Amino acid sequence: MKVTTSLWNMYVKVWCLWVPQICNVLLEIALHSHSIYSRCLGFFQHFKLALHYQSLQFWLVLLRDAMSKPKLSVHSSGDGLTATNVDSTLAQVDEEKRKILSFLNDDICSTILDISFQRMLKKEKLMTETALSPGILELWSDDFEGKGDFGQYRSRLFELIKFIASNKPLVAGAKVSERIIMIIKSLLNSPMPSQDLAVMESMQMALENVVISIFDGSNEFAGGSSEVHLALCRIFEGLLRELLSLNRTEPALVEVLGHYLEAMGPFLKYFADAVASVINKLFELLNSLPFIDPSTRGARHARLQICTSFIRIAKAADKSILPHMKLLRGIHSLWSPSVFQMLPGEIKAAMSMSDVEQSSLLGGGNPKLSKGALTFVDGSQFDMNKEGYIKPNEADIQNWLKGIRDSGYNVLGLSTTIGDPFFKCIDIDFVSLTLIENIQSMEFRHTRLLVHSILILLIKSCPLDMWEVWLERLLHPLFIHCQQALSCSWSSLLHEGRAKVPDNHGILTGSDLKVEVMEETLLRDLTREICSLLSTIASPGLNASLPSLEHAGHVGRVDTSSLKDLDAFASSSMVNFLLKHKSLAIPVLQISLEAFSWTDSEAVTKVCAFSAAVVLLAIFTNNVDLREYVSRDLFSAVIQGLALESNAVISADLVSLSRDIFIYLCNRDPGPWKILLSLPCISPNDLHAFEEALTKTASPKEQKQLMKSFLLLATGNNLKALAAQKCVNIITNVTDKHSIFHCSTL
Repeated sequence: MKVTTSLWNMYVKVWCLWVPQICNVLLEIALHSHSIYSRCLGFFQHFKLALHYQSLQFWLVLLRDAMSKPKLSVHSSGDGLTATNVDSTLAQVDEEKRKILSFLNDDICSTILDISFQRMLKKEKLMTETALSPGILELWSDDFEGKGDFGQYRSRLFELIKFIASNKPLVAGAKVSERIIMIIKSLLNSPMPSQDLAVMESMQMALENVVISIFDGSNEFAGGSSEVHLALCRIFEGLLRELLSLNRTEPALVEVLGHYLEAMGPFLKYFADAVASVINKLFELLNSLPFIDPSTRGARHARLQICTSFIRIAKAADKSILPHMKLLRGIHSLWSPSVFQMLPGEIKAAMSMSDVEQSSLLGGGNPKLSKGALTFVDGSQFDMNKEGYIKPNEADIQNWLKGIRDSGYNVLGLSTTIGDPFFKCIDIDFVSLTLIENIQSMEFRHTRLLVHSILILLIKSCPLDMWEVWLERLLHPLFIHCQQALSCSWSSLLHEGRAKVPDNHGILTGSDLKVEVMEETLLRDLTREICSLLSTIASPGLNASLPSLEHAGHVGRVDTSSLKDLDAFASSSMVNFLLKHKSLAIPVLQISLEAFSWTDSEAVTKVCAFSAAVVLLAIFTNNVDLREYVSRDLFSAVIQGLALESNAVISADLVSLSRDIFIYLCNRDPGPWKILLSLPCISPNDLHAFEEALTKTASPKEQKQLMKSFLLLATGNNLKALAAQKCVNIITNVTDKHSIFHCSTL
């Protein structure tokens, strides 16, 4: 036996040395002999990995040559191909390719696919032999020397699969479907499906490559025959039915199934009828995950995968998935007073914050496990011995609500990035009702998520010709509500020491101090998100028509004859669009004014960007209302903002705003003069001297320094954001029960 094994190993080594050279020779003569294909196919099927590996090179070279486009160049001289013989050369090349492809019949392609599918499994991954194991095949192992790593080998198999799928879509579709369905049936009948998990995982990328090759749009599928379309539709619909029939709830299997449904995305782009069933299955998987997970990590990964699959399917399926993203109106309505008061106790309890959400608001990590505590799929924990414990069925509802909201927001937000197809194919009336109808009943945490996950992306992606249709419908109710809610909550925080937020019934019982910290954090989070939305509206990409101050000429001498109407900037300025619609402008301008008095430097930083764009429009237009707002209200608000110590980190931006307003508008509106003269430590002579000093320098840097010094003088050195001191205490995070202060040297 030892002798036989030794001889066999020597035989393999010899063949491994010579197969690359043999393959090159075989490739040259393959066009003339069908038997050559049979021999090389035998090598590809061989149970020894070394022989199979070398024959893989042959098939790759052959298919690349057969399916690549010829690179021909036309020369005017006789050095190369001339225009007269290009056609004949192309015809000859095409004929050679047809000969190669004629030998690659369905049987050969089926065999190549069968072997490729079986060899995608690494030996180390196959823990036990099952009905799906590749039998006697010698699988890739880490000790296979000199042939690169498994990733390189598998990528070559994928390339081979793609070649066949592009040339033989029906064969590739049928074979990959057949293999996966066999795996699914084995899983359904297996008492321990996890043993076949490695086999199932190995086929997911094979399916992905086949589906992409057929349905990604670069192939001729869209223009192919109706018979081929129908046959492919039946194949993949049958496969989809089998995938949807899997009802296993093990987190590892749920995660793999999410990958499989995700791989079907390009198919769903062409067959919209199947989208609804996939979406329903994803939600079913999300809700089926065990709410008590011994490992915790497995269910968490599975849930993340399902949510990720929502997003990627939305991107791949393109317009086909949009009608089904409507995955929110009913959820939002649960928080409206008329509906909430009629809900059963289990649902009301499920609408409260999880321990994880509360812990994050308090600035801590995940809470420690205590005796008798349950851990749910989102990491939330509830102590069965404490008041506020949520029963398992209530936890399921909580997971369901969170899953629909988070996934729905993410999918809808991503869908807006498609551009025209979204905005021109979706009914704005329904979207408005879905997202905004119950905005006044939403908690701060949910409003923040809505703005972050959907509205900011929508603002960035909305085509210019759709601004009128979409923006006012969505932003008007949002800004009206947020202006009122934020103003009330900040007033309560600044004057009473406690923010009043609508999330009270969402916060479980706890110490007053913890509740106060959570309320303040919720307020700051929403404030920053709304200010981020304003900053996005003022971004350069959405305001290309806005001029810069470089066009204003000499200091304080803007040619009034060159001033334009606001309509002149309507072509590509979202800030201008917003200001022209009073229903939007009034609440937004009020938010931007009040934000300077809110002790949150991050929010003020973002508002400064928006206010700077408003100032530019006031400088370059003849709109009286806008000029008065900037010269009086905004100028006063900026100076008041400098009185807050929390704004020290952005004092330079505030000084810059005040400088721009005074320099370019003081000769057109008395507002800046009146405001400065109202400061306690200033006289008209001081103001004249300041103005004269400004005219003597054209340096913006020097002008800002003059403005800073003048404001300190005029207020008796009481502008805390500017006051010269060694250390400034800035509240940057209120989530600890003790206020956290950071010192920064000016």
